[in-house]
Amino acid sequence: MRLVSPERGTEGGHGDCAVEFIDAGVEVHAPAGYTLLDAAGLAGVSLPHACLGNCACLSCCVEVVSGRGHLSLMEPPEHDRLQTAPGLPGGARLACQALLRPGRVVVRRLKQPVREW
Repeated sequence: MRLVSPERGTEGGHGDCAVEFIDAGVEVHAPAGYTLLDAAGLAGVSLPHACLGNCACLSCCVEVVSGRGHLSLMEPPEHDRLQTAPGLPGGARLACQALLRPGRVVVRRLKQPVREW
């Protein structure tokens, strides 16, 4: 696994979150309040986001394998959007909407990203 240390020097700081993208073999430390999509960008992990992170599509959908408690609660717009795509894994979240809290989160990009609008 490759560990990415962002230029901002957040690794190991108070209030940061370790995010592991297990399918990419990359872990990054990102500040609390960043989204999973932000963390992917810091790590150089490709994650589609057709609506530019506005909760208007499903392209950035990921499976949260562990550490759900270190993400913000799902708001109604995200919940409603996820309900439009049957067959998603139980831990599905939109990376553009899931805000990081201090701790560790492990995610997996979907093998076939959802392209439905």
